[in-house]
Amino acid sequence: MNELCNLINLYKNGNSESLVKIIDKFKPIIYKLERYSYCEDLENELILSIIILLDEIQIKEEFLKEDKYVFSYIYKSIRNKYLKLNKRDYKIYIKEISSDNFLEYNGYNYMNSNIMFYDIIKNLTDTEKNIIIKIYLDNLSEADIAREMNISRQAINKQHKKALNKLRKVFDI
Repeated sequence: MNELCNLINLYKNGNSESLVKIIDKFKPIIYKLERYSYCEDLENELILSIIILLDEIQIKEEFLKEDKYVFSYIYKSIRNKYLKLNKRDYKIYIKEISSDNFLEYNGYNYMNSNIMFYDIIKNLTDTEKNIIIKIYLDNLSEADIAREMNISRQAINKQHKKALNKLRKVFDI
């Protein structure tokens, strides 16, 4: 009936196996809390809080009546620790998100994607590169490119398709 209290007493008397059994009893709760957390290492943090709690806990008379009282006490302690950790890490998460948005807004991601784009088209001819850049980076239509380069739109279309086919072959698409 008082299995949890007995395990706590065994732990306090130096039995490390009882600590593993106590932690196993609270693992489902820890896993449930972990699903909704912003904390990266929540499981270990909560297990550590259980160990600290077990070292400090005083077995009260009401705990000896039924395990549900001591279980409830430990559960509430875990939940409070979870709330504290989650609140702290949520603030960190928000700062990271806002810094990512700042970098994206200021063109850092755009710059990295351009570097990758130029690396992808490096094996195309100069004309094909020029057409691909104007279509995909400058957002020009084939007709606009044809006017700019003084050639027909059909010629631009052929070069565009030829370039895409080369890229498909290179990347097995």
